[in-house]
Amino acid sequence: MSNAIKSVYVLGLGKVGSLVATLLHKTGFDVEGADLHGRIDFPFPINKLDLSRPKELSHAMNRFDAIVSCLPYNYNADVASVAH
Repeated sequence: MSNAIKSVYVLGLGKVGSLVATLLHKTGFDVEGADLHGRIDFPFPINKLDLSRPKELSHAMNRFDAIVSCLPYNYNADVASVAH
């Protein structure tokens, strides 16, 4: 069994998240993004995700090898708590 990271879920698609997700995608990772605002201007799938619904976030996160949070600082404690 390989521990290689193949799929990455990028939370938050603002300036930083958009760049991170795009670079990961161009590098060959299977990328999916999540943002409160549904956007369609990316070459990978985007989910509209509301962080006030922890079960929804948990379900989405379980499908990926890695999660990259590019969310504002005040949201990361909630994401970490769902991930744990």
